[in-house]
Amino acid sequence: MQGGRSRQRQRCGLRQRQARRRRTLLAAGLNTATIATVLPCLREDADRLVPTCPDLLQHLHGERDRITRAIEDLRTSRAALTRVIDAAPEEVEKEPARRA
Repeated sequence: MQGGRSRQRQRCGLRQRQARRRRTLLAAGLNTATIATVLPCLREDADRLVPTCPDLLQHLHGERDRITRAIEDLRTSRAALTRVIDAAPEEVEKEPARRA
């Protein structure tokens, strides 16, 4: 009976570690399909994930570039929207400017 409980605790610990890895990668901006692809090539070292496959770094660089482009696109969109807001005539009540 003891061995069964020990194996069950090990499986539970593994599931918790995998869930923690998934949450970390989701927070890093990766989608679930990408996470499923890269997860086998990562290990935990203290509280960080460490790539273990040579091709993974190139893939992660590509994901970072994708996120950088998305940020730049959002900045462009925000600037365009700000220009529209700023073009409102005086008789239109403007909300106090909130600049980030």
